Amino acid sequence: NPGPGPRQGASFGWSSTHGGLVLYGNSLPSTSETWLLVGNVWTQLSSTYDAGWYRLPVLVDDGAGLVLVGLSNQQQMSGRRLLGAQWAPLPGLVAPTYRQRAAVGFDPRNGELVVFGGTQEDIEVMQVFDGRWHQRSPSLAPARRSGAGLVWSAVDNALLLHGGSDANGAMLTDTWTWNGSAWRQLTPPASPPPRSFAAFAADPAGG
Repeated sequence: NPGPGPRQGASFGWSSTHGGLVLYGNSLPSTSETWLLVGNVWTQLSSTYDAGWYRLPVLVDDGAGLVLVGLSNQQQMSGRRLLGAQWAPLPGLVAPTYRQRAAVGFDPRNGELVVFGGTQEDIEVMQVFDGRWHQRSPSLAPARRSGAGLVWSAVDNALLLHGGSDANGAMLTDTWTWNGSAWRQLTPPASPPPRSFAAFAADPAGG
């Protein structure tokens, strides 16, 4: 199989239930293909029910499988779960004000999907999903941003947030952790240069 071919704006994430990496979508509204990569073999999943076109969606494995979170072409914040080859609606995942380019990560310790920031001026800048949505307003938090990375860090026993860009488009380089109840800003001796829309992935060795 030659694989999915050239594209941009697609999302890529690990699926524990499929035992491989899933690629979804493209920057074009006409392309919402789902591909599975196991080892070095690509397989296109033939969905009778597809998630449809999403704008810069995020794929996150929440322990029960792969979840797609983002802004649909109908300007609605929603989520889907990949069950076999089908993208099934995720009940309750419609609460946040619609946004795109949010940071999304799964906290396995607390069993929560965390959504932070995005391009809209949301009152609900941070929300968590544990079967239903909860708004969180901690007294200390990172500044509003879009395009940040958010990923589980086992060595920190917390979600790690880095980078993104502010409302004026200035790219950021600060680093924070979220332990399920509080944000803490880290001050590493060296950090990556300012960036947004970078790729983040948990290291099986713990980082």
